[in-house]
Amino acid sequence: MTAEIEVQANEGQFVKLVADNEFEINDVYPHQIRRIDNQEIKEPYEANGYYVICLNAKRYQLHRLIAQNFIDNPDNLNEVDHVNRDKSDYHIDNLRWITHSDNLRNKSSSNNIDYVYVDSLSDDAIVINEYGKHRFEFYYYDNETDEFLFYNGRQYRQLHVNEMKKTGALFVYMMSTDDKQVKIYLNKFKKIYEIEF
Repeated sequence: MTAEIEVQANEGQFVKLVADNEFEINDVYPHQIRRIDNQEIKEPYEANGYYVICLNAKRYQLHRLIAQNFIDNPDNLNEVDHVNRDKSDYHIDNLRWITHSDNLRNKSSSNNIDYVYVDSLSDDAIVINEYGKHRFEFYYYDNETDEFLFYNGRQYRQLHVNEMKKTGALFVYMMSTDDKQVKIYLNKFKKIYEIEF
């Protein structure tokens, strides 16, 4: 434990753990968890980028325990998102209850592709509402950077450009408003939207 964590662990107060009432959790980061009867501190460990902790032979993700205890969930949502996409950062202000589909919109990678997020678009970015018979929401094309982006409610995620093996045609995937995955071919898109290429 670092000196900072040791100092912070002495602050705050312990409250009963929602997931297992034989334990209590400190309301201040790093949110130590201890057994109530003997005050034994349970140490979290890392597994697949997440901190987990074992209580009564059951394994829990630490960020979920923290959210269950300290973050309101009036809509009874089932997933806890790391806002900054750092799975090891379990500060309360980095966690939020979220739907599965919204959690997928804030993922850091998929299929060995690390996503890049940006905070803003250029002034000449184009809103993509349709492509052929398909309708979309929250997709953009930024002509200044020649990138397709998806807005997840907080930031813009750059879409990965794929290449057809046989033809070499470039495309990105977008989810239509009726939840269908659609290939958007760059050349066709630029013709439709009258963008030079």
